Amino acid sequence: MTAIASPHGSAPAGTRASSPPPATPSYANAHWYFLAAFGVVLAGFWPSFFRPLGSGTTRRNIHGITSSIWYFGLMLQSWLMSKGLVTWHRRVARGIVVLLPILCVSGLSNTRIMLTTSPILPPPLRPLIAFIDFQLTLQLVVLVVLGIMNRRTPAAHKRFMAATVFAGFPPALARLYLNLGIGSLGLINGPAYTIEAILLVLIAVDWRNGERRIAYPLMLVWTIAIQLFIGPLSSTSWWLAFCAWFAAPPG
Repeated sequence: MTAIASPHGSAPAGTRASSPPPATPSYANAHWYFLAAFGVVLAGFWPSFFRPLGSGTTRRNIHGITSSIWYFGLMLQSWLMSKGLVTWHRRVARGIVVLLPILCVSGLSNTRIMLTTSPILPPPLRPLIAFIDFQLTLQLVVLVVLGIMNRRTPAAHKRFMAATVFAGFPPALARLYLNLGIGSLGLINGPAYTIEAILLVLIAVDWRNGERRIAYPLMLVWTIAIQLFIGPLSSTSWWLAFCAWFAAPPG
């Protein structure tokens, strides 16, 4: 009796070798997680931005709208890939990358105004908030650049782009915890602990699945470093001088 080759050994002729069912592609349902991430941002900024939508300044509205589009762009990209629509995925990707400078510039423009005319934040606290804003903008740009550089390595690319959702978490979570009456967690530590816990879960899932990617460990180290050093760094003379220069009127 002849035998046919099988990945699991040999099987009698005339029979089909059984094979494991195809695995669900990694991040096939990531759009639902991006939707949940946007839900965090929506909850945090609901009282100050989404509920009175359009009532703020132009630069504030532009930043809020472009930030929201960023999350929806990630959702759409993930959904398109889950349907095998690679060409449309790339088109949407180009669109949200073009959106990135508007998102960043509008955000830092709001930071500039905050440094001089914030009706809520006392002047001693403003340089610390500005430090958060600048490093979150840098974080977003670095993750997108790394995502683009790794576009031919899907496992790395998708994680760098997924990690961009965390750029909106610190201000959203700080507001959310304050609105829920648990602001005692702290302006810095409450959001940081939450982000670190999520990243540890993502790293553990990757480890269990045999993935060794740098995006989430990088974000974890970055978040811990900011949490530890933001106080001393944001009160240095060079940072205070930079904030004074940045907030000064042109001319």
